[in-house]
Amino acid sequence: MNFKHLFFTTLFAASFGLVACDDSSSANSSNNNSNNNGKQDVISDAGQTYCNVTTTANSVTVSMALEGEATYTSTVIDGGGRYKTISSEYWYASSSDANGECEDQKEEATHWKDGSYQVTCSGNRIYISEIDEGSLREHETDFRDLCRQFETRYGSSTGKNNSSTKENNGSNAEFKCDVSRSGNSVTVLFVYKDFTTETTMSLRGTTSVVTSKATYPNESIASTECKEVKRDAEDFPLGTMSVSCSGNMVMTEMIEDGTESIESAEKSGRKYCANIQDAYESGELQRSYDDMF
Repeated sequence: MNFKHLFFTTLFAASFGLVACDDSSSANSSNNNSNNNGKQDVISDAGQTYCNVTTTANSVTVSMALEGEATYTSTVIDGGGRYKTISSEYWYASSSDANGECEDQKEEATHWKDGSYQVTCSGNRIYISEIDEGSLREHETDFRDLCRQFETRYGSSTGKNNSSTKENNGSNAEFKCDVSRSGNSVTVLFVYKDFTTETTMSLRGTTSVVTSKATYPNESIASTECKEVKRDAEDFPLGTMSVSCSGNMVMTEMIEDGTESIESAEKSGRKYCANIQDAYESGELQRSYDDMF
């Protein structure tokens, strides 16, 4: 698991519903659940928001809760071999949110042809079993970074703050995040130092088209990113995702059934910019930028 793109590609795509990532997603374990393999029960405490990381000699666990709205737990176990087993669980108070997460995670599982990503859904809970590489220390670092980002947005057990919902027009010499709407299109422009993304979602009848242009600091980085994005495009149905690259730019276009309204897309874009603003103010944006480049 690698969270270094959280405030760039992953979080941005999530704003338009392109990947399984939700700002309110967290997860919860149940003692009577046959999929939890004897894990300690984690209760979704209404009114509490927290993110904790615990470690043992052969495991590391992250536990998160968002004021009774959702909870999340993920445990990485080192059995002594090259690969680690990861058991994760999401719980949502809203059945609609749980169903959406279930669908997203099952779609994600289809990209793992070796069966190393398994998803089971029951009621408002989603259980995920993974096999992944990386040391426990690396997973622990990822979890602690995730908690730092989570707490920056939502605070701690004293209650969720409002930073993730505030309006944002952040713009200065090195940072900018703006949302604009024209007819049936919404565009989000994000600029940080010498990295820029401009993404537009347009509704065309029953189809939505998402185009994105990312400008990287130099051609070498862009070339590497181009290869990775083209590999990702191979997992999409033929004709639904195209990639073109030129110099230090990587451009993509995705076509899918139009299930999101323009109003919802605009709201998602503004929420994305609010999260980016929080990350900028906390210094997390700079850390993510350093990790990427």
